[in-house]
Amino acid sequence: MSKGLTIFLGAAELAGGLGVAFGVLPQLAAMGLILIMLGAIQKKIFVWHTGFWGEKT
Repeated sequence: MSKGLTIFLGAAELAGGLGVAFGVLPQLAAMGLILIMLGAIQKKIFVWHTGFWGEKT
């Protein structure tokens, strides 16, 4: 991934976590975190082809 996308995803995850923690639009923040984590799961399983604990599947 590009450096810009990585920085954006990190900032979005931080903002989502703070939004949930402080109660600022918590449903929207939680939905953003869910989408980021689904993207991470997709990358791990279908791009890197690793199992849940890191072993090759």
